[in-house]
Amino acid sequence: MCSKNLSLHLLLLFTGISAPAYAQNRLTDSLQRELSKPAISPGEQSLLYSELAASLRFMAPDKGIEYARRAASYARTQGDGKFGVHAYNSLSLLHLMKDSLRLAMVAADSCDWFASRTEDPIALATADFRRAGIHNINHQQEETILSIQRVFRHLGKKENLQLEAQAYYTMYSVYAELDDWENEEKYARLCLKAALRSRDPNLIVTGWEAMGIAHQFRYDNTGDRRFLDSTLYANKQAMNVSRDYKDVMINPNAIAASALNTANSYFEYFDGKMGDSVMLYTGIALNAALLSRNAAIIANCYGLLNEEARKRGRLDDAEALLRQALAILEKDLRPNYYPLSNICLSLAELLEERGRHQQALVYYKKYLDYFKKRYDAVKLRESKRLEAQFRYAMKAESRSVSKELGILQRVQLYLYIGLALLGIMGLVFMIRSFYYSRRYARQREMLLVKEKEEARLLLQLKTEEALRASLEKKEAEKKASAQETIAQIQTEKADRLEASAQILTEEQAWLRKEILAGNLQINQKNDFFMALRERFGKSVPDIDKIFLQENRQSEDLDQIRRTLRELHPSFFRQLEEKAGQKLTPLEEKYCAFIYLKLSNKQMADMLHVEPKSIQMYKYRLKQKLGLDKSASLDVYIQSIN
Repeated sequence: MCSKNLSLHLLLLFTGISAPAYAQNRLTDSLQRELSKPAISPGEQSLLYSELAASLRFMAPDKGIEYARRAASYARTQGDGKFGVHAYNSLSLLHLMKDSLRLAMVAADSCDWFASRTEDPIALATADFRRAGIHNINHQQEETILSIQRVFRHLGKKENLQLEAQAYYTMYSVYAELDDWENEEKYARLCLKAALRSRDPNLIVTGWEAMGIAHQFRYDNTGDRRFLDSTLYANKQAMNVSRDYKDVMINPNAIAASALNTANSYFEYFDGKMGDSVMLYTGIALNAALLSRNAAIIANCYGLLNEEARKRGRLDDAEALLRQALAILEKDLRPNYYPLSNICLSLAELLEERGRHQQALVYYKKYLDYFKKRYDAVKLRESKRLEAQFRYAMKAESRSVSKELGILQRVQLYLYIGLALLGIMGLVFMIRSFYYSRRYARQREMLLVKEKEEARLLLQLKTEEALRASLEKKEAEKKASAQETIAQIQTEKADRLEASAQILTEEQAWLRKEILAGNLQINQKNDFFMALRERFGKSVPDIDKIFLQENRQSEDLDQIRRTLRELHPSFFRQLEEKAGQKLTPLEEKYCAFIYLKLSNKQMADMLHVEPKSIQMYKYRLKQKLGLDKSASLDVYIQSIN
C-alpha cells in the first residue's frame, strides 16, 4: 500500500464515519444548557442550535440536521442574515456527512442568500467557506482557492481563528490532491498555527493530523528521515490531544485514527523492526474503536495486526484476525465495501498461500462481489455528485436568467413609471398653459394702452435725439476734419524727412564711390609715372617735375582713401576679416575696382597689365577670401554694404 494514500484514506474515512451511539460530551452538554436558559433571544437560539448541530456531525448527524433546521426557523425571524448563514452552513455540512451532495448544495445556496442580507464579516466569510467546501468536494480546485481567498479578505476585517484554521485546512487538502508538497506543508503548518492560537482541541488535532500526512508525503518524495520522525511526532501529538480532551472532542474516532496512522507508519517504514510499536499503537486504536463501536476502524486494526502476524510467520493468528475483522465488518449496519473487499482479498491470498485453494476461491468470489459493490457505490456516489453539480449549474443558470429577467422587469417598470410621469407632466403643462394664456391676454390689453403712450413718448424722444445726433454729428465731422488735417501734415513731414534721409544716403554712397574711384586713379597714375621714370630716366625733360606733381596727386589720393575708409569703413574691414588680415594694397585696389563694377579689360588698361593677369589676381583673391570655386568674386564684393 502507498503510505500517503493509506493515511489520507484513514483520515478521510475516520472523519466521515459516525458512531452508532449518540454519546453526548461536555461540549454538546454545555450548548444544551445554554439553550435551556430562560429569556434567550431567537437570534441567540439560532446561533446555539447552529453550533450544536455542527458538533453532532460525527456522533449523530440526523439529530444535527433536526437542530440545524430549528436554527434556520429562528434565523428567518431575524432581520440580519448572519443567523441564516450559520444555520444553513451547519445544515450543508451535515448533508455532506450524510453523503447527500445535492441537499448540501441547496443548503449552501440558502447560505449565500442570507449572506447577501448581512454586512457581518464572519458571516460572509462563513458563506464563502461553505461554498469552498462544495467546490472542493466537486474537485474544482481553482474555484475552491478563489472562495478561500474571499474568506481571508473577510477575516481581514474581523478575526476568527477557528474559521481561519478551517480555511487553511481546506487549502492544504486542495494542494494535497494536486500533489504539491510545498504548498501542502505550508498550509498544514498555517492550519496548525491558527488552531493552536484558537485553543480549540478539535482543530488542534486536525492540524497535527494534516502535518503528519504532509511530512509523510515529503518523506516519500525525498527519503529524508527527519520527515518520517516529524510524521510520527505529529501523529502522536494528535493522539495525545485527542486523549487529553476526549470529553470535548466532536469526532469520537479521533484517538483511533491518530493511533492507527502511527501504527501504520511504524509498519510501513521500519521493515518489521518496530513490531512492538505497531502492536502498541494498533492496540490503542482498537480499544478506542471498540468504545466508539466503529466497525470500519476495528476491521482496519485487525487488518494491520494480520500483516504484522504474517511478517512474524504466525499464519494461524493472521487468518484468525482476518476472519474476525470480516465478521465485524459484515455485521455493520452500514457496510463499507472498501475494507470488506480488501479483507476478503487478503484472506484469499493467505489461504492460497497455505494451500487451501477451495476456501481461497470462496473468498476470491466474495472479494469480487464486494469489489463490484464498492465500484457501484463509488459510481453511484460519483453520479450523484455529477447530478448535483448539473442541478447546481442549472440552478445557477436559472438564477442568472431570473436575475436578468428581474432586471428587465425593473427596467420595464421604470419605463412605465417614466411614461406615466411624462403624461402627468404633460397634463400639468397643458393646464398651466391655458391659465397663462388667459392671463397673458388680459395683460396684453393693458400693455397695448401702455405701448401707445410709450410710442408717443418714444417718438418725441427720437425727434429730440435725432436733433441732438445731428448736432453731435456736425461736431464730430469738424473734429475728424481737424484730426485728418493734422495727420496729413504729420505724414507729409515724415515723408519729407524720409526723402531727405534717402537723398543723404544716396549722396553719401555716391561720394564713397567717387572717392574710391579717385583713389584708384591716383594709384594708377603713380604706378604709370614710376614706370616711365624707370624706363626713360633723364632722357625725358622735366620728368621729375611731372613725377613730383603726380606724387602730390598721390598724396591727395591717399587723403581721399583715408576719407573713404572713414566714410565706408565696413567695406575694407569685412574684406580683411574674411581674408584674415592677409590682403595687400594691390589686392585692395582690385577689390575696389570690382566694387566699382569695372570689367577685367578696364582694370587691365588702368593697371597696364594683361587681362589674364587680372583673372589670376581674382583667383588668388577667392582663395584668400575662402570662397568656393563655384562662388562669384564679383557678386560677393559688390554685395558688401
